[in-house]
Amino acid sequence: MVLKVKQFGIQRSGTNYIRQLLLDNVQKVIVYEHQFGRKHAAPFSKKRLEEWAAKHNRPVITKEDNVHPIIIIKNPYSWYQSIKNYKNNKFSLHDSYNKYNRLYKAYKDLYVKGHKIFGEAYIVQYEVLLVDPKTEVAKIVNKFGGKLKKTFKDPDKVIMSDKFTPARREFYLGASDFGLDKEIIKMINEIIDWDTIEFYGYKRRN
Repeated sequence: MVLKVKQFGIQRSGTNYIRQLLLDNVQKVIVYEHQFGRKHAAPFSKKRLEEWAAKHNRPVITKEDNVHPIIIIKNPYSWYQSIKNYKNNKFSLHDSYNKYNRLYKAYKDLYVKGHKIFGEAYIVQYEVLLVDPKTEVAKIVNKFGGKLKKTFKDPDKVIMSDKFTPARREFYLGASDFGLDKEIIKMINEIIDWDTIEFYGYKRRN
């Protein structure tokens, strides 16, 4: 059986990491990044998906195709450092976190309400992947089908990201305030849609 996955997650949330974990550790898997909609955007409506398929001369998928959305999210506080460094002088805290709110509200709706074309969705916390990627990949396979390879591989580097050093893992696992001063934390707290983000398991910091 082929495991078919459609990725979703904001930039710098770990989409490349979960993709590589699946490709390295599942015997037969297809990971759709920007097919059927960009992975860093809200899910297409059924009509928009059909328009995309026609434009790109691709078949229209249905529920029976069992393409399952995998939604990955990173802690809203540690994400600040990831996106700030990525955007450099183009970084805007308000614009970035308004997009964070908007996308994860759309992904929450995808998970809770379902979709007319995609199959059942699965949510992954980036931090959970760092702690136990093998178990998390196994959960995805057990839920949606597929078969794990005999030897598990956890990449120490994905595309252009930094290596997953012990210090980097400790940073993302919340052993500190992620290098943020109280003013930045306050600004993030004021922007975040906590009704949505607490759904993903993250709590407000003072």
